[in-house]
Amino acid sequence: MELLAQPAGRPKPTPALARRVERQVLAPARMLGEELSLVAVTEPPPPVSIMHPPQGGTWIAAYHDSDPVALARGGYLHAPEAEIERLTRLYEAGVDPDAILIGHQLPGHWRPGDPVPPAYLPGETATVNRVLAAQAGAVGVGLGLLRAAFKAGAVIGTTAAAGFNTAFF
Repeated sequence: MELLAQPAGRPKPTPALARRVERQVLAPARMLGEELSLVAVTEPPPPVSIMHPPQGGTWIAAYHDSDPVALARGGYLHAPEAEIERLTRLYEAGVDPDAILIGHQLPGHWRPGDPVPPAYLPGETATVNRVLAAQAGAVGVGLGLLRAAFKAGAVIGTTAAAGFNTAFF
């Protein structure tokens, strides 16, 4: 793993890591007109990361096979059809991140072992769509928190796509 201290401003990976990121993610995405940006560089994260921001709520970032919300849904992930199509196009174009994290924002102070709120479980389509819309709207807040943490010197990760998906190389 090739890492670097995170300077103020845009991260600058080592030349070898920059070539790898370009080859595995940026160049294939650019062929589709997608301009993905490097936010930070880090070691791969643990299977599940849970954050409780000062404003309240719970942010979860997890690999698909350890995502507590997906596990509560019987192992299924729900995502807007347009995002599934976009990720499929990126994959077919050759985007090959080492990992993709699934992100969720849950209300209240959620901890592993707590039940997942019912609105995040399968139900009527309208409810799922409302939850997905709320999650999409919350992404901006989450990205703001991540950017603030990055500016404070934290090492975050490399965004591979807008929305909930974060790739680590």
